[in-house]
Amino acid sequence: MPNKGLESTPLVETSANLLFALFIYIADAEGNMSAREVQSLQEMIEDASWCEDADIKMGLENLRVRYPNLWKDYQQKSFAHDLKSILERIQTVGAGVTDPAVALASLRTFVNRLCLNPSPTLVRLGLSSLRAAKQKAQKDLLLALSIPERSKADSSIAAESSLAPMFLTAEGSQPNVAIGPEVDRAIWPSATLKLATENLWKRGKTPVICVAIIPETHDVKTFVFQAVQPVLFVYKPGQFVTLELPIEGKTVRRSYTISSSPSRPHAMSITVKRVPGGLVSNWLHDNMKVGFQFPFSGPHGEFSCFNAPSEKLLLIAGGSGVTPIMSMLRWLADTCSPADIVFINNIRTPADVIFGNELKYLGMRLGGTLKMVLIPRSVEAGQAWNGPVCRFSKHLLYLLAPDFIEREVFVCGPPSYMDAINTTLKQIGFPAHRYHQESFGGPAPAQKTANPTVLVSNTIASPAAVAPVAPVRVSAPVEQAPAATKDPSKVELVFSMSSKTVLVTSDDFILDVAEEHGIVLPSSCRAGNCGTCKVRKTEGIVEMDAQQALGEADLSEGYVLACVGRACSRRVVLEA
Repeated sequence: MPNKGLESTPLVETSANLLFALFIYIADAEGNMSAREVQSLQEMIEDASWCEDADIKMGLENLRVRYPNLWKDYQQKSFAHDLKSILERIQTVGAGVTDPAVALASLRTFVNRLCLNPSPTLVRLGLSSLRAAKQKAQKDLLLALSIPERSKADSSIAAESSLAPMFLTAEGSQPNVAIGPEVDRAIWPSATLKLATENLWKRGKTPVICVAIIPETHDVKTFVFQAVQPVLFVYKPGQFVTLELPIEGKTVRRSYTISSSPSRPHAMSITVKRVPGGLVSNWLHDNMKVGFQFPFSGPHGEFSCFNAPSEKLLLIAGGSGVTPIMSMLRWLADTCSPADIVFINNIRTPADVIFGNELKYLGMRLGGTLKMVLIPRSVEAGQAWNGPVCRFSKHLLYLLAPDFIEREVFVCGPPSYMDAINTTLKQIGFPAHRYHQESFGGPAPAQKTANPTVLVSNTIASPAAVAPVAPVRVSAPVEQAPAATKDPSKVELVFSMSSKTVLVTSDDFILDVAEEHGIVLPSSCRAGNCGTCKVRKTEGIVEMDAQQALGEADLSEGYVLACVGRACSRRVVLEA
């Protein structure tokens, strides 16, 4: 029976209204509230043993008394239950309860219990019968109940977020609750994700938050990110993402290989070596903190064992070129691949082994299917080492992988390192179609030559000496494109969204032209590798010099890369 002596204070009434609003927000997300959902709410009101907070329990008691009136207000559309009003009620309750952390946990429990699957079979399978709109409503509320506002002192670190401040005190400051990597992500918003396509990040830009920073060596760190709006990351092992970072008052874009494995989709990591004089690598090492938010986009790149499955693999890495190789090794181990793997890891000194402990662990996990050799170029005084010390050579290749001719080869490292390996393999007749490479280094400005370029590992690279790649021609997707012209004075380049038409030559790169005329196009590598500058072409012919970032789907939809693209018909129209 209701407690007739219940004291109806503003806090208690607000708590009751909040609980009812949480219920309506989920149950009415699609306008098809079920009897089972109403029954779940009534069961939680009648038996509040699931609730650990005394203040929220009083709100439940008040809700039981006022339930008929609240239901009537809802039916008459006079009860506010939008996300903004819910956030305001959360703040009011948080400012008045005795223990905000416990109250927050009780409210999350309330939301999760509202979404319990009535089918035991589906629950055991980890699936949900909730429709997409209700899953999103649950996700919205859990986010709102999980991430408190950072102090004003941290505002320079935190990027803009759509999440409103949670559980502020009456003065607007934070309660005495621990904030750090757990930020009440101890309740793990990602753990609420179900196996549904709307929870997957496969492509595009998304805001992320740094959740961990792991020192690997004296000059290498791994940065781990989760999505602000929890998603499962979907990508191929060896691909890369483009970060957008606020550095020195500007948005600086730089691409980094993903070092984590898609077999562990709740988080994504990059591993970055501090480069002397490097703008972004030094900024990441010195300024990136747990809790920092920023957007990144991707995934990009075709450097992946996923694209060339083989029973035998030869993985070769130099220095921090190990990052995409590690992503592949983690994926191969997690998916129980039976592939026969040889991994040659060239390092500067024994102190420069990246992922040293995990490589030992992977050696145990993969057992006899992985043959791994670490080879330093030199050993400094005081360093313990009892293995080989040398540079890469064909003699080393014959010794470690005598059957290399039967293997799919993946190489990543500095350009000179890869050049040496590529040359060595060519000299001994290795088939070019089974050789794959990626490189890293600093971004290079667009060159008005058809120099080939390659993909990036630690950041997007300048052109490297590899086999030339033929220019890619993309024709208009709808109407037949006009014939290409070699007359440099008669190329009309139209930026349709900017309402600008520019006369250019067929030698001018689109990105250079855009910048000269004040048209802002995102860009990073300027070498056709990262895909940041891709733009859709609706008319004409664009030739691209050695592009590596666009797949068949992009090309069929008319996308081109501005940094290496040149207008080569009398008229080219871009959505920019």
